[in-house]
Amino acid sequence: MKYPSTDGTICTVRADQKMARECYVVGLRVQPLVHKREGKGKDVALADLDPRVDIEERMEPQEGTRPFSLGKWEGQNTSVATGLTTEQVNTVGFFIEKEP
Repeated sequence: MKYPSTDGTICTVRADQKMARECYVVGLRVQPLVHKREGKGKDVALADLDPRVDIEERMEPQEGTRPFSLGKWEGQNTSVATGLTTEQVNTVGFFIEKEP
């Protein structure tokens, strides 16, 4: 009689039927799963993946800002520096609206 062993090979028993059945039953017992953990992986905290961690280092305009309407509906606004001329603001708006 042939049956699978714990190491994945096939064992053959050449004996009487009673002995073969006993070996088969022993081979069918559920073995506890052993989870192997590879030590090569790195644990990374999710906070390290946030690109916005250093908020203080962002560029800020030297003057104040004023709202600039981007769309047809209320709430579709961005901020532009108060030191920009009307022509510069319109140029910025043109390029922003042109983007898909």
